[in-house]
Amino acid sequence: MARVLEGATRLAEQANAAKSRFLGAASPDLRQPLQTLTLLQGLLAREVVDAEAAKLVALMEPTLAAMSGMLNTLLDINQIEAGTIKPEPVIFPVAPLLARLMEEFDYLAQAQGLILRCVPCGLSVRSDPQLLEQMLRNLLSNALKYTCRGRVLLGCRRRAGSLAIEVWDTGIGIPDKDIQAIFDEYHQLDTTAREGMKGLGLGLSIVQRLADLLGHRLRVRSTPGRGSVFAVEADLARPQPAVPTPAPAAGLGPHAPGTLLVVEDDPNVRALLIHLLRAEG
Repeated sequence: MARVLEGATRLAEQANAAKSRFLGAASPDLRQPLQTLTLLQGLLAREVVDAEAAKLVALMEPTLAAMSGMLNTLLDINQIEAGTIKPEPVIFPVAPLLARLMEEFDYLAQAQGLILRCVPCGLSVRSDPQLLEQMLRNLLSNALKYTCRGRVLLGCRRRAGSLAIEVWDTGIGIPDKDIQAIFDEYHQLDTTAREGMKGLGLGLSIVQRLADLLGHRLRVRSTPGRGSVFAVEADLARPQPAVPTPAPAAGLGPHAPGTLLVVEDDPNVRALLIHLLRAEG
């Protein structure tokens, strides 16, 4: 029996490794068709003048966004499992990170009739800025997904030697029995609040894996029917001296003269990119 179990375990590990290698090698080929469709949708939205046709073209955007989101999530999970993501911690201020997230999610919140607020923070942390941003992006996306009315708040709370970056929402909340399970792969709360925005249930799993990878503490508390709070705790650090930003060259505006070099091995995508850039002038 022990030999059979050992053999089955070995086969499962080999299959998982083969899956990871396949997804890693096929990643560009999987992303490219979606990128092409996204380019086509953007170009069609510019060209179509008929009102009914424009509505149909507009309906393509959320579908493409959902498809891209699910694919990117699967590839992110695969990279973490394969160990190809290596943290590169540095000291950086939190304020620009919060500003980027606000700019990214403000339009989505307005479209859902929600209020998105951010409490400014002048402190610095030690972490990998890209991976930390990915964690917070997933938490904000999840908060908006499960909040039907009210608000979402992004802010920071200083603790002993660490900074808790928190995402508050007035959403449906999480039952006590699901508090731990929500970080498992493919676990989704059974609710109509997320109807029409179905994902794979991997967003919080990625957050947990990245927290483990970075050595950050991840906390959650929630009250069903009232909302949830997710917090990522990173080590506080002294701010680094500011590097002076060079002044922009004179005469460079939004439509400055110059040449753009498009490097793309797929002729169809290359043609679409050229068309899109020419349309921008």
